[in-house]
Amino acid sequence: MNKRLLAGFFLLLFFNALLFAGSADTRQIAWSDLPTVFHKNIRIVMPDGTRIEGKAVALETDALAVQVTKTTNGNDYPKGRLLVPRATLRAFDIPNPTYHWRVLGTVLGILAGVAAGVGIYVATDYNHDGAAWAGGAAIPVVGYFMGQRADQRVTTYVLTQ
Repeated sequence: MNKRLLAGFFLLLFFNALLFAGSADTRQIAWSDLPTVFHKNIRIVMPDGTRIEGKAVALETDALAVQVTKTTNGNDYPKGRLLVPRATLRAFDIPNPTYHWRVLGTVLGILAGVAAGVGIYVATDYNHDGAAWAGGAAIPVVGYFMGQRADQRVTTYVLTQ
């Protein structure tokens, strides 16, 4: 019975992570308003499917200058300053991570882990104390990663012409 309860608890934690998965917000932005995203981390998917990440640094008449820090195609889009042509830029993402859910998930995980550890320890007639505390110690870790997933927020900006 206790193994079923513990398995059910872990399944509940897993499915809550899916429910709290990071949210996405979509906004429209005009080309002339792009300076509002300068010095922010952005992600752009280029027309050939290459994903680049970096900071938006400048706006030119026909291109957005990005200081690329990550790329999936280093040959065509190397790290460094890159001009993304206005004709090819349709949308981009700006990640806005928070920390609130990680803190809450860890604290609740600690409380649940202590309760589960004590419960398992008592239910097994004070035997298997190592297994009880190992199971109790794993729950805060699960809480942290659930919170990390819930803290991922992304705003997608769609360019209007």
